[in-house]
Amino acid sequence: MTSEQQLKVFISYAWESEALREAVRALAQWLEERNCEVWTDHDKNLAPTPGWITWMRSCLKDAVTVLVVATPSMKASWDEEWQPRGRRGTRAEGAWARQYIYENGMQNDKFVPIIPDDGSDNDVPEFLRDWSCGLRFPSGNERILDAIFEAQRRAGAQSVAPVDQSDFDWTIGDHHQRLAVGLLDEGGGRALVHALQGRLARNFNLSSPPETGEALVAWLADEDLNEKALVRLLRNIRGALLDIDKRKPASAPGLRREAEQAAAALYCLTAFRLVNCAAHSNGDYIVRVPCKDQVIFAIVTTALFGGALHLIPSNDPELPTGRHIYEFKIPSGGHRFRQALEWEAHNALCENRRETTSNALDAGELNEVQRENLIARIGSIREEYEESLALIVGGAIDEESLRSFANDHEVPVMLEGVPERELLRLEANAIRAEIREFWLRLQTIQDWPRTKSHRQPRNSKSKSAS
Repeated sequence: MTSEQQLKVFISYAWESEALREAVRALAQWLEERNCEVWTDHDKNLAPTPGWITWMRSCLKDAVTVLVVATPSMKASWDEEWQPRGRRGTRAEGAWARQYIYENGMQNDKFVPIIPDDGSDNDVPEFLRDWSCGLRFPSGNERILDAIFEAQRRAGAQSVAPVDQSDFDWTIGDHHQRLAVGLLDEGGGRALVHALQGRLARNFNLSSPPETGEALVAWLADEDLNEKALVRLLRNIRGALLDIDKRKPASAPGLRREAEQAAAALYCLTAFRLVNCAAHSNGDYIVRVPCKDQVIFAIVTTALFGGALHLIPSNDPELPTGRHIYEFKIPSGGHRFRQALEWEAHNALCENRRETTSNALDAGELNEVQRENLIARIGSIREEYEESLALIVGGAIDEESLRSFANDHEVPVMLEGVPERELLRLEANAIRAEIREFWLRLQTIQDWPRTKSHRQPRNSKSKSAS
């Protein structure tokens, strides 16, 4: 069964009232905005050419999921109870459903009962009650969508190999992988995966492209991709977002935001593979990167030290930064460098604390409470939120004191400079260009407010945010 077939949904309902009909129409539109192909009778002003019964039977046969709207009239029709008026169509659908389940060995992989918010569980047809999960609409639309995609996964189980979790151990750790899988399995993320399937089949010669977020991330982790292939994948992720717009040009903003978040997580995951982690395997928290872009620093530090990377707008309208990338300058070196460094780090990470100061050199050393606050804040970012964290330090550098601070606190510190061995598998300018192309195409993430986690270097002039 192809991926196109696996997204087909038929909604079976009894037209009991105009309010119910409009509620079903709204559900169908909501599902269509999330990349489902939905069949109902709402767009048919005339009877289908083959006739209603033939049309309904064709829909039941071709759909992967049939949503059965449980109402009193629907229950009576599907349970073959006597009714004073016809309802031939719904009675016929109920008979076909019972026959399908009987011929399938009393297994039901197609018919899903759903209940209006003002309806009753007692309205579920009796022969479907063993498969009722209390799905309601519109309050439970997300759960209904989950059920549809679960049916899709089951339908494709014979053609798609299961993910081998034993091989799911990429060198960057699993924090960002889990973030990507979670976002790709949301409504908009699922639409992105579906849009990527055709592109991966065409451009990577995959006969069975990944059909779920988990399978896609596992494929990216396991596949032997060279630099050219990784850049091609970055461009295909951008193309998948365009494909979603072509299919659903009026998609809801929430769906678009979910798709962009998923695309950003997958984009970062691909970019991580452009970092040669073997070039920095000595455990040192000081890393020299041959550029000065915050987003490149964010990708390098996440690839080397783990954590989940969340892209947010920066003061450069064409490039993002990481949520926990902190940049500052040390105004003086010498014996007071470590003191100034700790104060700058404290002020950057704990800037809402009342004890912060704007003059690190005149404040003396951090007291015990302030030092514990800094340690706790670092721990929260790295271990509680499981996000990547890095400091970008400029000014008068005392590298020995800097390394001591970085290793004591286990905080990566990025310095601009050519590393001894090649750290990036692609030129930094090329990576920056691919990220810029992606960032400029986003519509919703760029509208997020710039958080306090992004700071301009001290003693520098701020650029106006776009």
